Amino acid sequence: MPPANNLRADLDEIEQLLAQAKRSRVRKLLRANFNQLVDELEAAETQEEEKEKEAARDKKQQEEDTAAKQKKADEEKREADKAKKQQEEEQAKKKAAADEAKAKQLKQQAEEEEQAKKKKAAADEAKAKQQKQEEEEEKARAKAAAEKAKQADEEQKAKQKQQQESEDAKKQQAKASNGNSSSNNNNNNNNNTNNKTDDDEDAEESRQRAAKLAKKKFGAAGAAGAKAEAKAGGGKSAASGQGFTTAGGLVVSDDAAGAMNKIKTGLGRSHKNTAAVMKIGADGKTFETDQWLEDVTIDDIAEEMTELDPKYIFYSYNKINPDGRLKTPLVFLYYSPQMAPPKRAMETTRWKSEISKVFEIVKSFDIRDLDDFTQEWFDTIS
Repeated sequence: MPPANNLRADLDEIEQLLAQAKRSRVRKLLRANFNQLVDELEAAETQEEEKEKEAARDKKQQEEDTAAKQKKADEEKREADKAKKQQEEEQAKKKAAADEAKAKQLKQQAEEEEQAKKKKAAADEAKAKQQKQEEEEEKARAKAAAEKAKQADEEQKAKQKQQQESEDAKKQQAKASNGNSSSNNNNNNNNNTNNKTDDDEDAEESRQRAAKLAKKKFGAAGAAGAKAEAKAGGGKSAASGQGFTTAGGLVVSDDAAGAMNKIKTGLGRSHKNTAAVMKIGADGKTFETDQWLEDVTIDDIAEEMTELDPKYIFYSYNKINPDGRLKTPLVFLYYSPQMAPPKRAMETTRWKSEISKVFEIVKSFDIRDLDDFTQEWFDTIS
């Protein structure tokens, strides 16, 4: 079908011919062509309108499709941006958590290092303090031994002077008497001299044994003190190994005195850590031996303790000084558990200072909780 514009041109031409036609037949033919062209024109216009509508619909559909695609693309972009943002947030959270954990770990390490430094400083301070106490204790022992030696020498000199004066008086008396009396006196003097010589030999042997033992434990000053003590011989004491009663009224049994003498002088230790575990008897005033433990650690001693019975523990242990010398310090551990019966706790607490004074123990520590009574604790204070 011709385009509508061509048809309109044809109609215009036919209308002109109709206006010019004279004959009816011609006019009729022209009218028929005119009507046909009008129909064709209407059909062409209708077809063009349909095409325009279809084109408009296609364009609209295309625009809708494009819009839908754009919308979908925008949604996909938004979803991608959202997922990316979420991933970035998660990564940021993970990084923050990792940084926080690292910072916490570094802080904990710093705290542990600081605590270790403090602990080491405390241990060094305790060790230095202990070494100082041991040196002071040794000095005190040496001084006491020297004083005892001096006193014993003075007493011995006074005794010898008195004996000499007595002998001189006897000699003068013998000269003034008759021959028979003189002879008898001379015989008696000889017997006395012989007896004195025997006694002196026994005393000298005892002094030498005591001095040897003290020198092994306390050095030269201790040996001098032991000699002086053996010379003086002034009755029972804390070092005699025999029972006695203190000025404060504490009754020290024979076995307790012997045990304390052994632990202080190191008799029979054989270079092993040794503990004398002591107690107060049922009468509340007698110092008795509970156990004698050899080759033991603090943990071994703690296993022998209960949570009801207080004890005095005298612990002599081996220690190597920085200069390589072997020392055997003696410490007094007063174990008084919290669950002990009040009467027993009062009795043992009452005699603690008296025992320290009588047996000249300088270094002492109190333990209340059995869980704290460990070798690790002792190492920090020793």
